[in-house]
Amino acid sequence: MTSRTHIALIAVACSPSQGSELGLAWKAVVALSEQHRLTVFVHCNHEHEILDHLESGNVEKSIADARFVFVGRTHQHNRNQAIARLMNWHYYRIWLDECVDAVIREHRSDAFDLVHHVTYSTWRMGSPFYKTGIPSVWGPVGGAGNVPFSAYGMLSTEAKITEGLRTMISKLYSLSPSFRRSLERNTVVLASNQETRHFLNKFTSRPVQVVFPTYFEPSEQGGPDSLLSESGPLNCFYGGGIIGSKGIALSFAAIARARDRGVDVVFRIAGPGPEVAHLQKNVARLGIEDRVTFLPLLKGADYRDILNKSDIFLFPSFRENIGMTMVDSMLHQVAPVVLDTSAPGEIVTPECGWKIPVAANPVIVEKIADAIIQADSDRRMLRKKAEAAKNRILDSYSKPQYLRHVRVAYEKALAPSRQNA
Repeated sequence: MTSRTHIALIAVACSPSQGSELGLAWKAVVALSEQHRLTVFVHCNHEHEILDHLESGNVEKSIADARFVFVGRTHQHNRNQAIARLMNWHYYRIWLDECVDAVIREHRSDAFDLVHHVTYSTWRMGSPFYKTGIPSVWGPVGGAGNVPFSAYGMLSTEAKITEGLRTMISKLYSLSPSFRRSLERNTVVLASNQETRHFLNKFTSRPVQVVFPTYFEPSEQGGPDSLLSESGPLNCFYGGGIIGSKGIALSFAAIARARDRGVDVVFRIAGPGPEVAHLQKNVARLGIEDRVTFLPLLKGADYRDILNKSDIFLFPSFRENIGMTMVDSMLHQVAPVVLDTSAPGEIVTPECGWKIPVAANPVIVEKIADAIIQADSDRRMLRKKAEAAKNRILDSYSKPQYLRHVRVAYEKALAPSRQNA
């Protein structure tokens, strides 16, 4: 495979200035354009911000040769969140079909060697780009995790309904012909973590390669202000969406348990979400109003300032494709406490944090409290874990490693066409 293989990169969500999947797709564009010639197919919603970025003085050098094709049309969003989410999936399916046609049109005038579908990074909708007749790579995809029924006691009524529906919908999608065809007909399928690989392997005998969906660079790590407190209260933090699957109610119960066992601990929680009111009631019921502070969504310097003042990132989430806020905390030398499941359970090691086995809620709470107590009693050990957390991300999830893993997938996808040639 030459270094300038022509790739049709499919990224419905892609932005140089936003986070989550949009930011991950942009990082893929930046990295892959270093080794390949890219034509990037993006939803038209992101046209203006991408074009503005390309015309700015801050454009990445590697994407000078990348070309962007904007596909689709803007749709009105329903005010009802549940309906809006369902309609988003409907519009995404329409966009995928339109994008297949766009790839075929572009292929006629400037042939592609490979199609790579990166976002959305979910297995549920499937990837139709095998229809182009071009070797195709789907993924990395994730989203195989679920909140176990045994944990539902921590959730609000709304969250119980949300998680129950999500589990049911996942089951239905796993039976859909489009999902099964995507698994069998795309040349290569990639999973973002072992959890998703095990799930996909239930439906195909073909090998599924695990590729971490993004990468991190030294410039993303925290600066010299990322220092742990040697004394005083143990500062715990969580930043991100306030939804039931994040296990925040378990963290609150653990804070109360650690306090009762004599630990001076505080917990800041920053972000919006549907579980805020439910969690505020939990705080009052546990009598930890003096220990917990709810903050609004923080960005930029404000978010980094909180990270730099934190000792532990409490993240007992049951399902994560990556856990970007956790990774960000690790880059800022904040040791995480996670459940030993989904992506965090694969990323975090005992050397750089605490991995709590998934069990009944009271057992999880007790184990999180034990981690808090251990961290408070041995700040030197905590400092070692924090330093190891930063190194874990920079050493294991670098850009060269990302490119190497994707290159293996590309070579595998192109092998049959070369044999035929």
